[in-house]
Amino acid sequence: AFPVPLVGVGVSPVVGFWMGAGLLAATASRGNAAPD
Repeated sequence: AFPVPLVGVGVSPVVGFWMGAGLLAATASRGNAAPD
């Protein structure tokens, strides 16, 4: 559903996975730290 992980999979499944996981973790952290 996210373009970054899809592009990462084209280069390397592991890289795409970590990029997607990193974005989700960063979004969750920002949401908890700052609702804005």
